[in-house]
Amino acid sequence: MDNIYELEANILGSMVLDYKRFQSAQEKGLMPDDFEVYSYKEAYEIMVRENANDIVTIRTNMSSDILFKEVQEASAYCVSSAGFDGWLRLMQDKSANNKLLRLAEEIPQIVGEKINISEKIDRVNQLLIDNKITKNNGSPREVKDILEIVHQELKNAGTSLQNIVKTGFTQIDNKIKGFKPGDLVIVAGRPGMGKTTWALNIATNNIFNNKNVLIFSLEMTNEQLIKKIVSSESGISIDKMDSGKLSASDWSLFEETKNKLAKSNLYVYDKSPITIETLVNKTKAIQAVKQIDLIVVDYLQLLMTTSKAPAGSDNRTASMTYISNLLKGLAKEVGCPLISLSQLNRGVESRPDKRPLLSDLRDSGSIEQDADMVIMLYRADYYDALDTGLSEIIVKKNRMGEMGTFELSFDGSLSKFIDPEQAAFGRKKEYGPI
Repeated sequence: MDNIYELEANILGSMVLDYKRFQSAQEKGLMPDDFEVYSYKEAYEIMVRENANDIVTIRTNMSSDILFKEVQEASAYCVSSAGFDGWLRLMQDKSANNKLLRLAEEIPQIVGEKINISEKIDRVNQLLIDNKITKNNGSPREVKDILEIVHQELKNAGTSLQNIVKTGFTQIDNKIKGFKPGDLVIVAGRPGMGKTTWALNIATNNIFNNKNVLIFSLEMTNEQLIKKIVSSESGISIDKMDSGKLSASDWSLFEETKNKLAKSNLYVYDKSPITIETLVNKTKAIQAVKQIDLIVVDYLQLLMTTSKAPAGSDNRTASMTYISNLLKGLAKEVGCPLISLSQLNRGVESRPDKRPLLSDLRDSGSIEQDADMVIMLYRADYYDALDTGLSEIIVKKNRMGEMGTFELSFDGSLSKFIDPEQAAFGRKKEYGPI
């Protein structure tokens, strides 16, 4: 169907004649701007606004009789809606293509600017987002339809558990049941609490469980990050590796760990500074060839953005809002958990009890709101050398599960957290719900 008038007439006519087609079009993301014929565009705007597809409602709200006559003719023209889904896909493809054509004049200007290629790609990507040339998530659905999906999920619960990402720490996994696809998990703490180490331990536990893990390391180089992983798995201290004074047994352990790690599906990106737009693009590029099971971002406050903050707003807070929104959207789109590390405000240092609170989250508002889970790390021995050496993993927010505080043993020399029952020292202790 090459004629755009014929195509749009069939789509509009089908929706006027059949309410279910009208619902389907909304669910599939049909927008009024997708119509090129003005009268059809206005009619569809009315239908969406009034949530009605009848000709009387359309006639009452149309701006002129001439335009309404065109809508009437479209309804009469459409004698069958059998090909509706195909027409809809074709129309949306045409609409996206037209938007791209209109952007064709702007893109060469960006390409000609004296900026690096990553920034050029980010600018073009932002144009696509601003012009809504993206996958549309549709419109509200009736509860009966959602219940059918929930029913199917319950039937397939055993299979879906395979997509759950576990931390690898028994007491924590027993309580929170792991991270689910689409979860945005914020791991927060003051410097020195072991945020990076804990996140890397989780990543390592999963890559050795045949999961595909992508790490964005904004603070450490690839080499530094891999050293931490090798240390935690081999038992060779970071100091030994940095000095190069490895014994024969150390070399044997290193080779064993190296060979094991080389077979894993771990991807590391360490270019910094990096914009959130670049991070999204890099993730989608990998996702196109390999399913990602877990994303780790170290850390949130080091991300930048090409997006301009709204007038009159606090630039950094607005940027963090935009970044956390995109991270949550990325987790949902890729269909895996995304763990993002985050710094805390210095205010925690001024309190007698230095255990972190949700309000300590740096640039907090939107981060806390967007997160499905907020986990905070606290080590008393950082402030008191006489302490036991146990670290507290505090689940402060869990949108779909339980909260609580758990203790893990921490070995900084090996960049490793350990369940207390597996350590040579310490005690197992679990607090009740927060």
